[in-house]
Parts: sequence; structure tokens; C-alpha cells
Amino acid sequence: MKIFVGALALVALAGCGDQGPWDGPVGTKMGVTASQLEKYVALSKDGGADPLGRTTYFSAQAPKNEAGADRYSYLIGGKSGLCEVGQWFQSINSTNSGVAKSLADKYGAPNKDAAPSWGVSWTAGEHKLDHDLESIRIKFSGQEPRISAYVKYTYKNLKDCK
Repeated sequence: MKIFVGALALVALAGCGDQGPWDGPVGTKMGVTASQLEKYVALSKDGGADPLGRTTYFSAQAPKNEAGADRYSYLIGGKSGLCEVGQWFQSINSTNSGVAKSLADKYGAPNKDAAPSWGVSWTAGEHKLDHDLESIRIKFSGQEPRISAYVKYTYKNLKDCK
């Protein structure tokens, strides 16, 4: 009887292995599927998969909605799962407050992007990123003190995202 109960407990735990929200950006995790995300957010998509088999989903929600972005995007490969997460902030008070400040506090001072004059980035080669992140990029637009921002979290599986 003890063996049966033990085996039953192991089977039950095996079905609970990858529950979210997760510990990555906005409650995500590299490789999760659209079905896993849909347990926490309402997803919509514009069109189907691209030629590589990836689909971009959009939502007004995140599994952990702590940052309070206006919109989120999730790039999900049919085989590789979640590869990239985006956040849009329509209006923030400055480049030194909110999400940019919390990222700098966690990962250190960002590098300035050469291409966009209002961009900053953190890369795995130069910063100690966690949660399987390859890079974090923020692009700002508008004039201070009221600007908008797009934050892109790229997971290490992006190069193989299919």
C-alpha cells in the first residue's frame, strides 16, 4: 500500500512540473509554450507563424504584471517555446525611473546603444544576466519628461527559435 501511495504521489508531482508564473521577466521563462502562458494571460496574434515557425502573440497582461506596461508581446517558436518578451510603456516620467532604474539596480549600469540615441542595453557577455537571458534592450522615444519605452528581453534560445 505504501508503494502504491508513493507511486501515486510521484505521478501527481510529475504533472505539476512547470507551473507559472515563473521567475523570469514579467513572470515568464525561456521555452514556455503559448498554452502554458494562456493559463495566466489572454493572448492574441496578428497572422500566423513566420517562415521560421515562430508566432508573435500580444496581450495587455503578463503572468506577473508588476511593471504595469501598456502592452506585452511574446515571440514563441513551435519547437523552442518562448524566445523573446516585449513590454510597451506609453508614457513614463523619465529614462531614470521605473523599469530602467530597476534593471540598472539589478544588473548594473547598461551600455548605451550606438544606433538609437535613446537606447540602452544589457548583454550576457558584459553583464551577469539571470533566467537564461541573452540580452535586455530598452528603446526610448519622445521628449523628457514624458517619453515612451519599449523593453525587449531576449532569451538564449532566440538563435534557435523555431
